[in-house]
Amino acid sequence: MEFLIKWKGWSHLHDTWDTYNNLRTFKGFKKLENYIKNHQVEQKMLQESTNAEDIETSNVRREMARDTLKDYKAIERIIATRVSSPGGSTTDRNYEYLCKWKRLPYSECTWEGAELIQRDFQAEIDAFLDRNNSQRLPYKSKPYTQKRPTFKRITEQPPYIVGGELRDFQLTGLNWLAHLWSKNENGILADEVCICFCASANDH
Repeated sequence: MEFLIKWKGWSHLHDTWDTYNNLRTFKGFKKLENYIKNHQVEQKMLQESTNAEDIETSNVRREMARDTLKDYKAIERIIATRVSSPGGSTTDRNYEYLCKWKRLPYSECTWEGAELIQRDFQAEIDAFLDRNNSQRLPYKSKPYTQKRPTFKRITEQPPYIVGGELRDFQLTGLNWLAHLWSKNENGILADEVCICFCASANDH
């Protein structure tokens, strides 16, 4: 019998199947023993049960666990990049990406080599590169300390707002935020479904 092992500090892409005897020398072996004990208890309860509903519940739980594991191996978002092996030229360098995995918190992010993930997650890599190259990132904005441009009413949707067309009342709200910014004042505009636009005195 083999067990699927999640290794500390590694993503689920690096999970491996291994035997009980081979795993005995590894730190954390107690976790495997606890898993086996709980699994045996569950199997005994199912064997003794004549309730078809209990058996069905166990099968559903097992299937959900398989689906969850698939999501753990899927990249939700790439949030950073670094050079793992600097070379003499750009083409010689090996890049790694900091990956946020589906259903897992940001504390479980891991660095993965481009050669490992680019086949299945090239779209996520491209999305990260597009965001990273955008000139509309806050830290790339022109800094303003005291004197700011005079407010000019916005009469049509600005090109930096994408993904839909603003309605008249939303354009009015955008003008209010722009007016606050020009006065170096802060404000938050939100609706009942908690979709917010913010005007900050520190950003443009």
